[in-house]
Amino acid sequence: MTGLPIGTCYNWIHLGKLPIRPKNGKAERVLINMLALLKEAELSTLVNH
Repeated sequence: MTGLPIGTCYNWIHLGKLPIRPKNGKAERVLINMLALLKEAELSTLVNH
């Protein structure tokens, strides 16, 4: 994510604002589920119209 401090991203993940894919181990990287974000954005535009 461009322009956001990494701490903010971690905080949003902890708060559930960024959907992540389940990790299989501690060493795995966090993967943000961009498809879920896209669907959420699409739904919010449909509701707001």
